[in-house]
Amino acid sequence: MSKHNLPELECCINLMPQYLFLVVSDNTEIQQYTARFSQQIEKYLPDTEIIKIEDPHIRLSGDDMEESYQWIDQQLKPLLERYSDSQKGLNITGGTKVLVMPLVSVTDWDFIDYKAQSTNYIQRHFPLDEKFSKITLPPLNVESAVALYSNYHTVEVRKHLPEQQIETRINTAEKLWHGLQHKEQGLIALFEMLTQLWSINRDQHLVSEVVVPWDEITRKPEVREQLIEWVRRLNALCPEALKAEEHYLTIPGNKIKAANIKNWKNWLCGKWLEELVYAWLLSTDLHEKQISLNIQSGSEKSSASQREADLLILSNGQIYVVEIKADIPPNGKVKSIEEQISSLGDRFGSTKKILLLGPEAVDKLNKQKKMQDFELRCKSNYVSLCTSKQQLLKIVGK
Repeated sequence: MSKHNLPELECCINLMPQYLFLVVSDNTEIQQYTARFSQQIEKYLPDTEIIKIEDPHIRLSGDDMEESYQWIDQQLKPLLERYSDSQKGLNITGGTKVLVMPLVSVTDWDFIDYKAQSTNYIQRHFPLDEKFSKITLPPLNVESAVALYSNYHTVEVRKHLPEQQIETRINTAEKLWHGLQHKEQGLIALFEMLTQLWSINRDQHLVSEVVVPWDEITRKPEVREQLIEWVRRLNALCPEALKAEEHYLTIPGNKIKAANIKNWKNWLCGKWLEELVYAWLLSTDLHEKQISLNIQSGSEKSSASQREADLLILSNGQIYVVEIKADIPPNGKVKSIEEQISSLGDRFGSTKKILLLGPEAVDKLNKQKKMQDFELRCKSNYVSLCTSKQQLLKIVGK
């Protein structure tokens, strides 16, 4: 066993061994990683008997060749002889070189397996007839990968997108991205008004609806026509959420009782981009169980310790944690956006961190002339900054 046992977990879950022998050094940290590995095996393979080979009187550091040979000869070899009637396989993916060498020669293995981190198959060698084969593996879910590395308890808040109106929502989200990126004046005017009502002057609009004269939104007829088209598109998700009359536009306020309008408002405030990014990822060969939406991490005993990630992705053996920002909060400090993802630390294990900014956020950083400094800040804190679908997919190897 080692600090990185994800490939071994994938192998075991799919091969379903009757007996699983774990060769573990006396390194305390390695033993902790082994305990997490064992928990996942017990979860997925309750019928597999885990045999952890350890003797407090016989040392195994994993770094000494002579010691490794002695340990295998005294500990593993006698144990294997008890199971001489069973088919025996050796997985050499983890462990040190001085451990693998004596392991290969300790018995006549029926097969020897190896799985590289970035591949989706096992390479299998049959020593007796010198043949090789490949075993293709189905994708592992990202929560199991996280459980191997994280000291925190993780809770899946939302795995899949809700089925209701999914196609309409994704299509609308694509149009929102395109409209904001190309600065469609009607959409920009609508979003600026929503920001005023729902964020900047929120406390002044603690009502169910706010009636806004058109002149307060735009005086340009062509912009008003564009805006009314956006009202039609957004109302397709929640009829009558916005009401365009001859002289005014009625907008939901900040004290809404209707659940469907609340959900629509939350979606428009940023969930639309999370769902769009999720759809981008699913357009690749990633399986939906390799992606989790809104996963929480923290102590089971303390709600105050809970932190949430917008997206977790397992791609090519690597876990990515993604923070998504559709916009920059008014009066918020720009550096706090990067700090939010950097502060996650190792809560989700050994991850690579990605910050995806929507067109509104990018536009505001450029207008404030802070984009270059922000890019440098992200880079210095090992956060990959991306502002497009193409950049995101390239980072996760798709």
